[in-house]
Amino acid sequence: MVRRIIKGAGRRQRVKFNREKNFVILRNISKSNLEDLLQLTNVIAEIEQDVKLELNTEYCREYTLPNNANRRGLWGLNTLDGNLHNSKYRIWGDGEEIDVYVADTGINPNHKDFTGRVTIGWPTSTSVDDDGHGTQVASIIGGINCGVAKRANIISLKICSNGQCTISNILNGCLWVKQTVQSNGRLSVINISLGAPFSSSLNDAVDDLLEAGIPAISSAGNSNKDACARSPASTPNALTVGAFNDDFAKASFSNYGPCVDLFAPGKSIKVADFSGNNRYTTKSGTSMAAPFVTGAVAALLQVLRDNGTISSPSAQVVNYANEYIIQYTLAGQLTGVNGTNLALSTPCLDN
Repeated sequence: MVRRIIKGAGRRQRVKFNREKNFVILRNISKSNLEDLLQLTNVIAEIEQDVKLELNTEYCREYTLPNNANRRGLWGLNTLDGNLHNSKYRIWGDGEEIDVYVADTGINPNHKDFTGRVTIGWPTSTSVDDDGHGTQVASIIGGINCGVAKRANIISLKICSNGQCTISNILNGCLWVKQTVQSNGRLSVINISLGAPFSSSLNDAVDDLLEAGIPAISSAGNSNKDACARSPASTPNALTVGAFNDDFAKASFSNYGPCVDLFAPGKSIKVADFSGNNRYTTKSGTSMAAPFVTGAVAALLQVLRDNGTISSPSAQVVNYANEYIIQYTLAGQLTGVNGTNLALSTPCLDN
């Protein structure tokens, strides 16, 4: 009945049923739909308006970037606190003891940017990076020089090899992550910087991760088209990320549309180079934008754990991650964006 009332209202009108508890979360619901739902007194006991929460603690990490940081490709980090011109940036945490799964081409675990924090997770202990993309993404998530969450644990899922990625590998990798997290009970987040034409099976696999309490971040895609035609970018409760450049304009390649939740730095970003343990390069794409958000989520989960709000994976963990990431974005700061105009921001969190 609830789904029938709001059918066709648009992608951002989300319906999320909790299988363990008898409640449903509705976002962006219209007044007329709300009035219809209020009539369902035989099936709905209570309707409660959502409210913004506040973190009752103070968490802050401050980092100083090298001289000429913008020219060195680190301008993306410099934007995290909203100030691009001071060669410093602040973030609410460092992601310590949070597990970050990177579904990609593998990772070079020996690169110095990772300071020994990379574990090869799936499919085998020898599945390291043979392309470079996964190492680049992982360094933005948690590299000591390039990354956002500089103390997070990074776990590699090698779902692509020799430039080829298959949906079956992604599905198997997602299933492995779900089973692993359900077994170890550790707070986790997954980054998926890849995409395919719309696939219900791929979106369903990401939904399964979300229901298991694992926030999921997806790149929007690089075709300058509607991200809703792509998977897993079109998964409703994943955070889908477009890219902006150092002029705070939408990157020309970035996908857009109602399936994009926010934008993050994605043009000429400094990353670890898989071909040498001390080498770096610069890359562009929404694949580089998504890991900024993933790192921010890892740091946020650390803060929420440290202040006692969360302790293990749950549906509420995903809700907290999604709500806080959107709540603290910078609104209306980007040019060239039609629709959602939110830029990633990770300010210090005060009492």
